[in-house]
Amino acid sequence: MSLEEIINFLLSPELQQKLFWLKSLCFFISFLCFAFLVFFLLKTRWLKLFILFDLENFLFLKVYGGRGAARCWRKISKKMNRFSEKDFKKAILAIDKAFGKVLVGLVPLAQTKTFEDRLNTLTEATIPNIKELRKVHQLAREIAKNPNYQLTKEEGKKILAEYEKALKELEII
Repeated sequence: MSLEEIINFLLSPELQQKLFWLKSLCFFISFLCFAFLVFFLLKTRWLKLFILFDLENFLFLKVYGGRGAARCWRKISKKMNRFSEKDFKKAILAIDKAFGKVLVGLVPLAQTKTFEDRLNTLTEATIPNIKELRKVHQLAREIAKNPNYQLTKEEGKKILAEYEKALKELEII
């Protein structure tokens, strides 16, 4: 058989008609695989963990979650002088939660699960006031657990100042 005969055989209508169902089956299986891949990417956290974190860091030149923390800090800093004790508690809990999202961007979820674990994996090279942040986070947890926790305005301002210092070090605000 020559090369021309082989090509003519492969392109012949008889062979193409016989292979039609096989081609259709392969196309259907390919479509199912593609649909499963899209479903998998949308329903799991894989896409978020490995692509969106890096994409946001690259496009906005900020830590993932930093925009939300900056927005939260702006709201707090505008009203800080008028805060009562209860307002300081709410502000501390809000900025602690926002800072937790920043930590997710610094330490991916695959490595650690909790706020404390993420704080413990960071060093002073990343955030110079990491020791103070650990203490401040413990106070925030205490405030969340105990609604009767006594907090003075001075203590509230010191706690918020530590979060502000950390956000400035990370160039979020």
